Amino acid sequence: MSDDIARALERLTERVEELSRRIGDEPKPRHAADPAHMTPQDIYDVRFTTTRLLPGYHTPEVDAFLERVALALETIIRERDEARAQLAALQGR
Repeated sequence: MSDDIARALERLTERVEELSRRIGDEPKPRHAADPAHMTPQDIYDVRFTTTRLLPGYHTPEVDAFLERVALALETIIRERDEARAQLAALQGR
């Protein structure tokens, strides 16, 4: 069973690293958090500025997207932490 947990932890870690790489590949605006240390709260706290010359983003769409990203990141972090705790408990036996 510990092999299953170790594999699950490895998959979760790979998902988090891939997300960090994707975020890190994008140009960094003023408000970008360090992807290696990004938290769901960082995503919730992002605010976009609008311009008078161009129509800005559709705010409800941006908010909905940020909500989905933050929830996905929360899930990944929670699953990773749970897997690490299970692995530590099994290794401690």
